[in-house]
Amino acid sequence: MEIPPGQKQFECEHCQAAILAPADLPATSAPCPMCHQMTTSPALDERPSRTNEGQGGNSAGRSQQPAPTPADQQNSSGGTVLLWGLAILTFVGLLTGGYYLYQEKRVKSEARGIALPDGPATLSVSRPVFDGVEKEALKILRDFLAAKTVEAKAGFVIGKEKSIPDMKNYYGGGAIEKDDLRADYFSEWAMDTVDTDRGIYLLEYDRPKQFKMGELFSPITDFKTHLTLKEPDLQAKAMARRGNFEMEAERARIFIKEVDGELLLDWHTYVQTKDRLFRDFIDYPVAGRKQMFRLVIGEDVGTIFEKDPSLRRYRLLDPAHSEEDVVMVTIEKNSEVGQILEKIAWTDVIGKNPNGSSITLELKWSNDSKPVMQISKVICWEFLGVGGDPSNLSNTK
Repeated sequence: MEIPPGQKQFECEHCQAAILAPADLPATSAPCPMCHQMTTSPALDERPSRTNEGQGGNSAGRSQQPAPTPADQQNSSGGTVLLWGLAILTFVGLLTGGYYLYQEKRVKSEARGIALPDGPATLSVSRPVFDGVEKEALKILRDFLAAKTVEAKAGFVIGKEKSIPDMKNYYGGGAIEKDDLRADYFSEWAMDTVDTDRGIYLLEYDRPKQFKMGELFSPITDFKTHLTLKEPDLQAKAMARRGNFEMEAERARIFIKEVDGELLLDWHTYVQTKDRLFRDFIDYPVAGRKQMFRLVIGEDVGTIFEKDPSLRRYRLLDPAHSEEDVVMVTIEKNSEVGQILEKIAWTDVIGKNPNGSSITLELKWSNDSKPVMQISKVICWEFLGVGGDPSNLSNTK
């Protein structure tokens, strides 16, 4: 988290919630806004200054120290030789290890048709080497966020002009306001080699839920409560809660894909995760409402307890908010959707993936008086436009 000027951050010793308090506030106890137990802010930094250390009396003190004996000099010399020997051995080991790692990288790179700097002059493919892909991806992300029109942003997006109708529907007309996320706060996510070999990378923005202490972080109870000798009463807890406010978790994921030697952004997943469109869809049921989402899907263990064996339950999760934005959907096993999703079942099918799969779905609220969530269509495995394509459903049976 970026700590505001004049503030300091500490953790509650009971629940480890992140708390902000004025930087000049001494050690002070108050109820934690998360668990409501008494917690204490850190003391002021009172480390002694070393600026004047050693002035005056220290000079005399150094002059009174006994001169080193020959034995001390011999021990010091022996220790120096030993340190030099260890340094030389370490250097040789690093040099040897680096050589073998370089050779291994050369073999793998040549197998993929990629030449290292002093390798063969000809390449079997034209795919560039993205050793520092995160730097190039951050530059593209920065330019995308700074763009002021839909047409300008579309130049950095997978699909380019094909994405303009969806982007116009999202941004509306006129100039686009500055994006509230900063590219510098995105970090690279370690992807499997199966994905990176296909030119797919991931940048993640993650600011966890915070509990911010305001200026009222101060003793608000009697002396015994302040010293944690007794628990605060309900009124004191309520006053502490009013003096603080919760900052929602903010997360976003941007997939980067190499398309014809150019890195492009997956705009749809970025908007879905940043604005939590999936949570909005599941929290506000509207009869007949449809929408497409990139999600993670897995069969719920509750399928085992279903009385009707023809039904299966699946858990759908937003890729960036998997702990909060979750919904359960029940489908018929023998339906078209059920037969496609059976590929990921693990509760009663040996050899299926227990960790779920990425998928692109069209979800729908039924037209009943009390709408029920339904999977109206499976678009493709993986995220559409990144690694997924409707054709990859052809062999699911």
